[in-house]
Amino acid sequence: MADPESLPPSWILRLPDEILVAIFDFVHAAIFYPTLRGSVRDWLRFLHVCSHWRCVALSVSQYWHIVPVGRDPAQVDFFLSKSRGLLTDVCFNSDSIPPPLEALQPHISSIRRLEFSAPYFDCKYSAFNRLLSTLLPCLEELCIWPIILNIETLHRMRLSLHRYPCLWGLRLQHLVCPPDISELRVLDLRSCYWVLSLGGFIDKLATCSNLVELRLNRSMSWFSPDDEPGDFLSQPTAVLRHLHTLEIVDQSSEAVASLLAYLEMPALRDVRLVHRPDKPAGREDTEYTIRDMLPSNPSRVLPDFSSSLVTATVSVLHNISSIVLRSGTHCAALSVATSFERDCGHALPAVLEDLVECVPDAPARLTTLAVHGDSYHVPAALWRRLFGRCAHLSALELSGNGTWTALWHALRPVASSWAVEPCVPCPALASVRVRYVPRPEDNYPAPPDMKDVEAIQGALEGRRNLGAQLQELVWEAHSAKHADFEEARERFLSSVRSYAERAAYNDLG
Repeated sequence: MADPESLPPSWILRLPDEILVAIFDFVHAAIFYPTLRGSVRDWLRFLHVCSHWRCVALSVSQYWHIVPVGRDPAQVDFFLSKSRGLLTDVCFNSDSIPPPLEALQPHISSIRRLEFSAPYFDCKYSAFNRLLSTLLPCLEELCIWPIILNIETLHRMRLSLHRYPCLWGLRLQHLVCPPDISELRVLDLRSCYWVLSLGGFIDKLATCSNLVELRLNRSMSWFSPDDEPGDFLSQPTAVLRHLHTLEIVDQSSEAVASLLAYLEMPALRDVRLVHRPDKPAGREDTEYTIRDMLPSNPSRVLPDFSSSLVTATVSVLHNISSIVLRSGTHCAALSVATSFERDCGHALPAVLEDLVECVPDAPARLTTLAVHGDSYHVPAALWRRLFGRCAHLSALELSGNGTWTALWHALRPVASSWAVEPCVPCPALASVRVRYVPRPEDNYPAPPDMKDVEAIQGALEGRRNLGAQLQELVWEAHSAKHADFEEARERFLSSVRSYAERAAYNDLG
């Protein structure tokens, strides 16, 4: 056996320092970004692998500009000494008794980002409060994310942003939003309270000329009740010319609609609207549709999808109805969702109606459409309305407890009074994938049955005869759920194989 001392050094010890730094970059990002997610000890372990790794890590000052403040003052001193005067990010990530701030005092003017991410926040947390009451001339971003907030802190703590002249980002949870937000570029509030009324907030937004990102998560129900009933009749619209990201998650669709009715966002690229009521709608309650969150003219608050190709996902799963649209060319995205007590029969038709009516320029640019839900309640007429606008649709991805019979009827060519040949819905359609997901209580034969196969056959034959043959048709089902799986596979493939360039019937297990 060879003497260990005679063996050549490990290949990793022969890596150039530049490669090691690139590897360390990924590890550092995984622990520290977007917030301090890992333990600082995980990062400090690098210093104990070998002396060479320790030397390389200590030589890169960017690795030490995030200063975790916990129980050990020596750790704060160590990180500050290695940051070598860089602007620092100070993170209070422990709810234990904090150390005194003497170590931070010489570096107050270089604090760029201040974060409190400990689980519990009490106004008696003197170290953090003292830091907030200090003039921080270079502070750019302030994040306070406690999980539990002492009620005394809520009533006594009031942030004053004038102490931070360079502040552009404010992220709060369970606190009162300060009114002086005019200079912010990013405003992210989670379950926050207000000293402003809704009308006052809209007026304040109108002064936020630099705002590019606005996120309101369950913060729309706590406005100060100062608006008179007639005030909104004369409420001016706030024009946010540079806003490109909007996210609103709230338990009240009316509150979301009230705000959006008075916003105009011409540069909007990324929108996420979620209606998450405390008590979801029951089966008999049908007013919770996605359009309830949108103003009468939705184009004012939605991204423009008219000039680029779009992919869409429409789903009614896990008590959530949603529409997700994405545009690769202009990086535009829209996600709208609402909650239900159960998968109501009307939900999927309502969401498809919303796609057609609320985002009218999107279907014409669709290339891929994924639909998840119970297909039995969607009539063929609705599919025809949608497909009649989908000139660029090339791929359909369908999943749920259904065989999509009405959809296949809608894909058949239809006679036209003004054309010699029948019109082909979705003429660019090349791929259809169907995943059958039965409910736990279902005990049906493996789909599709002969009636479904005839509908599929009729649609595919008509399309093939007019030069619109499918390139791919894939059906997927669980063999464990169906004793006649092999029989269904043979029935399906023998019926459709001649109408698609590739046909498959896959086993999901």
